Amino acid sequence: MTETRWHPTVTALVPTYNGAAFIGRTLESLARQTWPSLEILIGDDCSTDDTLAIVNDFAAHHPNVRVVERDANLGWLRNSNDLMAHAGGELLFFAFHDDVLAPTYV
Repeated sequence: MTETRWHPTVTALVPTYNGAAFIGRTLESLARQTWPSLEILIGDDCSTDDTLAIVNDFAAHHPNVRVVERDANLGWLRNSNDLMAHAGGELLFFAFHDDVLAPTYV
């Protein structure tokens, strides 16, 4: 009998607001994850700093990244809930804009 292993797609949810000072390190740590099927979903909540430019540049270089740009500030809870609704993965976790994760975190 062969063992069947489950390899779900995992979505990293990154709600952010004015995280320009930190988010680059967070995104780079997500890009270094060893899990083979990782989606990174970023929700920018109308940042007034360079956050949106940073995340859009990152997404342009990583095909597994999607950015949700808000038309109005939703606040942390609504931004996070909306990200969960848009996630494509079978499993989800939050990676806040100032988290730096070890490569084997997922």
